[in-house]
Amino acid sequence: MRAAVLVLTGHLAAAMAANITCAEGLYMLCGRPSGAPAISPNVTLYGPDNTTGVGFVADKIAAQIPGSIVAGIEYPASDPDPDNGPFNLTTYYLSENQGVQATMNQVTAYHAACPNSQIALIGFSQGAQIIADALCGGIGPDVIPGAKFNSSVPLPVSLIESSVLAIALIADPTHVANTTYDVGNSTNNGVIPRANTTVCAAYSDRMQSYCEANDFFCDSGNSTAIHLAEANTFEDQVVQFVVNRWTNYTASKSGSSQSSSLPSPTPSSTTKPNAANRGLSVSQTTLWSSAGILMAALAVLG
Repeated sequence: MRAAVLVLTGHLAAAMAANITCAEGLYMLCGRPSGAPAISPNVTLYGPDNTTGVGFVADKIAAQIPGSIVAGIEYPASDPDPDNGPFNLTTYYLSENQGVQATMNQVTAYHAACPNSQIALIGFSQGAQIIADALCGGIGPDVIPGAKFNSSVPLPVSLIESSVLAIALIADPTHVANTTYDVGNSTNNGVIPRANTTVCAAYSDRMQSYCEANDFFCDSGNSTAIHLAEANTFEDQVVQFVVNRWTNYTASKSGSSQSSSLPSPTPSSTTKPNAANRGLSVSQTTLWSSAGILMAALAVLG
């Protein structure tokens, strides 16, 4: 089964590569949260299609790295609890599984089309989980009884090391506390904790997992408000992390020990409120899907 998945990924990636435009700067692939619409309500405010809820962070990075492209992972990002209706765990894991496959396909396709270009992966909530699973391996069907998450083999380490410059996971439900790539003051595992972080740890030089204490989902806390604000809470840190990675990469590539002429990212009192509004306004549906996951887990665990 695993081999079949990898073969399928290769065929799809090859077909997709023909329609890809290579970025002169950084290619940023975003994973949107549960329930965020695939069609952007406003590209200027929320980012391109398939990035709603996190694309505004990538846009801020692109403003500092000329020639960058912001794109989204094309997956359902399904809300398993629409309109506060009955929670459907199946809806979530089917969406997440599709997201993992889509992430693998799109990263592989871009690498095939643009082998000399660099990728940044930025995901929020369910969007963070699909990226983590694609890079670190699927969490499998036994983490939460009844949730048939896949056990997919991760993308090849050689591909990630050569083409993926930065990985930012924001409020990942599979977060594991006290790893080498943790950022934030979280001390607890997420509601769908990853059993094995070995592959993730190998990417500590290029990956950061952002989680605030008491976040309902990445920290198994009791605050949904903290979760909804996570993309905004860590916005400036994510921007600085990715831009710094790019600056170091370009300096190394040019053989210069001097930093590039890109400006250092700093918090802006004029842009930060607008960014916060963008993130919060399009992330409300994340609350229902993630809350449903936790409640389902608690129900099973008693």
